[in-house]
This record gives sequence, C-alpha cells and structure tokens, in this order.
Amino acid sequence: MQGTSLIRPLSGLLALAVIAFHAAWLTAPLSMQQLNAAQYFGVFTRNWERFGFFDLRGLPLMDRVVEHIGQGAPYVHHPPGLSWLFHALGGAEWSMRLPTVLASYLAGLCWYRIARASFTTAASAFSAAVLVFCPCMAVVSQASYEVLVVLSGLVVFAELVAPVSPRWLSRTLQLAAAFFGTWIDWGFGFLGIACIPLACRNDVRTTFARLLPAGIAAVAAMVTVLLWQHWALALPGLTPVPREDSDFGAMFRRFVFGERTGFLWWIEHMQATAPLTWSWWLIGSSALGVGFALVRAPRLTLATAMVAVAPFVILVRPMDYVWHTFQSPFLALTAAAALDPLLRAARRELRLLGWIAGAVLLGGVMHASWQLRADDATAFFERQGRTLSEVAARPGWAAAHNHPLAMPYYLTEPRVERFGLYLPEQLAPLVAQRNGHGWKYLLCKPVFPGLVPPQVETFLAPFPRVRVPELEGPLDRAGNALTGGIAEAWLYTLSEPPR
Repeated sequence: MQGTSLIRPLSGLLALAVIAFHAAWLTAPLSMQQLNAAQYFGVFTRNWERFGFFDLRGLPLMDRVVEHIGQGAPYVHHPPGLSWLFHALGGAEWSMRLPTVLASYLAGLCWYRIARASFTTAASAFSAAVLVFCPCMAVVSQASYEVLVVLSGLVVFAELVAPVSPRWLSRTLQLAAAFFGTWIDWGFGFLGIACIPLACRNDVRTTFARLLPAGIAAVAAMVTVLLWQHWALALPGLTPVPREDSDFGAMFRRFVFGERTGFLWWIEHMQATAPLTWSWWLIGSSALGVGFALVRAPRLTLATAMVAVAPFVILVRPMDYVWHTFQSPFLALTAAAALDPLLRAARRELRLLGWIAGAVLLGGVMHASWQLRADDATAFFERQGRTLSEVAARPGWAAAHNHPLAMPYYLTEPRVERFGLYLPEQLAPLVAQRNGHGWKYLLCKPVFPGLVPPQVETFLAPFPRVRVPELEGPLDRAGNALTGGIAEAWLYTLSEPPR
C-alpha cells in the first residue's frame, strides 16, 4: 500500500487519538503550563470585552484588567494574530486551547507528508504521532504561539519536499502559511531560515525561485503588522510606549545583541529541561536515530536541526522552555530514522520488532505528556481569582493577596493587586485605606514551612478574618513552590471603605 493511500485512515486514527488525549483538559482551568494564556491572551480578551475590540483598534492591553485604557500597557512585542483568534472564539479556556490542539493535529499530517519522502510509511506514521503527542506540542505550548508557528513552517516544508499539484496550489499554500505564521509570531522566521537547505538546488536562480513565495508572504506580513502597530499606537489616551518596546528594529537589536550569555548556558539548560520537554523516550530515540537521519534525509536533518537551535543561537540568552517546541520536528525526524531500518528490513521478524518498538515509543511519549499535564492540573488560580474578584466587585472594596503568582485572566476586577504582598510595610497602606478603598487580604499558607514571615502573621492578628476552605489542600502533583498545597487560607478585613 502506498503512503498516499494511508493518509485518510491515518488522519482518522490520529484525530480520534487527539480527541481522546485533549478532551478531558479542553475546558479545565488554566495552570502553570498555560502562563501565556493566563497572563497575556486572556487578559487581552478581558480588556477588549471591557472597552471594545474595534475601539481599541485591536491593540492588546496588559498586564491586567484595567479601569481605563491609560492604565494598561500596549503589548506590541509579538504580532496580534493569535490574540485576535482567541478573542474571536470567545476568550474562554477552551477557545485558547482548541486552535493549538487543531494545529498540532494538522502539523502531524503535514509531517507525515514530509517524512514519507525519506522513510517508510510506518516510520512516517509513527513519527507523525510522536510530533503530535510529544510533551512540547501536546502540553507545554498549548494555548501559546509556538504550535501554530510550527504548523505554518511545516506547511512550507511540505511544499518544498513533496509539493502538491498543481503548482499554483502549492505556491498558494506557501503564501498563506508564511503570511499566517508571521502574523501569529515573529518566531516563524526560525522556520523560514530553515527552508534554505530544503530549497537549495544546483543553481542560485532555482533556489531563489523556490524560496520566493514564502519569502514574499513573510515580508508582506511583517510590513502589515508594523503598519497596524503604528496605527494602533496612535490611539488617543494610551500610555506612551518606550521606543525599545515598540520599534521593531530596536527590539530586534536588544533581543539579539543585548543581555547575551555564553552559549554553554544552553547546554546546561537542555540538561535540566529536556527530560521534561522531550521525555526520556525521545532523548533515547534521538540518540539512536540522528545518524540514520543524516544518511536518509540529510537536508531535512539540517533544516530541523536549524529550527531546533535557532532561537538559542540567535537569541543567546535564557528563554522559557516553551521554545523547545521548535525542537519537535527534529524529535519526530530522529524517531522516524530510528524506527525506519527495522520497518524496512527484509526479514519479517525485524519488521515486527519495528512495529513493537514504534508502539512502545509512542505509548511512552503519550504517557509522559499525559503525566506532565496531570501533574500540573489545578483549579487553584481560578478559585483564587474568583475569591479576590468577588471582593473587588463590591463598591468601595479592593483586594490583595500573598501568593507569589496570581493569574490575571482570573482577576476580573481592576481593584485586585496582581502581585503578592508579603511584608507588614506593604500591608500598612491597605489598613490606611489606600486609594480610597476598603481592603481585604487573602493569606494562603503553603504546606511548605517558612514561606509566610512570622511578622506578617503578627501584623494580621488583630484583624477579623474568615476561612476560605476551597483554596486549601493539594493543588497539583508537580509540587512546585508556586502551586504546592495550601495548608490554610484566610480572608482578612484590613480596612472598611470610607464613608
């Protein structure tokens, strides 16, 4: 059976697996793995709902729900495409996850087309599923930019490696993917650079012609983003944005040439985070498969390796591990290369061993991703935000807390302090009715001892309080200091509203 005839059954099986994997989490409260959604995209949607999307010219405002637009900070570090998409779908938790879930599925189908040009049908199918369910694509970068950027880049890759017919359709797909990917995030440039080895031919003219459709679309997208940005920032009433945060050239120079660290940092970073973002299963398959990949698909190996390291080579500075999502195509490639020799072997026993190895690898990867998602799951931030927002929704009241992190998506009222207040000198102004409000203070005492200073409890002792039992108990299985269990939760009244 040819690889093309397997696309329909493969897409059906993959769709069922994606639904089964993500259905339980689609509407769950946002947690530490969805910080981009909780701190940025969700807040943008709240402010657009508050002031009107078109009245704000589609400009995202951070870093919290604000009372007037001058209180918010325009967010122009990234193109607005993904923020607009999430808002168009409603801005709920599911609407910030569904696009990236669908994008991971489509990325798997694109990858199958790419891998099929170099590997057996079975190896390509296994590697497509590995791409979809590896921890970065399935968990870490859900409700964030990276999955849609990877999808856009893989569409261009596929048209360079195994283009569809007729030619105009292939070029249209490249134009659309490059334009869309650039409007989603500037990170599309990492995949754009990696197109060069795939497009490279013996003569410069042919190579240039193969790169031209995606290049034109990416440049056009960049120009339109910058034009929109210039128009949106002219909105009356906005707080002026520093040039280094609004000028693309200034931002590029700062990110590329400023705050650089030694490249050895990247090696240490990968040693610490790869077991989480790759899983030990993919570390093993990458070690086994990279040599075979260089033999079977040298250009594709170079392209995916460029994508994997480009963020760290160009931006030699500490970055969030969500950037490891750009390593997912390389992981899928080396998985295919590791399985391919067995699956194309002449002996039936070796082919059977290859199928078993592929099933074990895929099962291990899916289990690692499922465990990562389960360990991180918590409703704490939603409950914390609801408790504080209910207080601040009452006329004359404001609310504060002591937790290191509150997710502003769940702080639906402007009169809630986003960051924790920990010391008596920070609480004293609340007792004095700061900003003319009465203040409630939510004290969460973690199960980890010593995180609440004794002087704070002494300071709070005279004030009336009520217990908040829905915030108490184990919050997630990850056990980190930000979301570890809460032993006690108390809501103190520090001052009444002025009469």
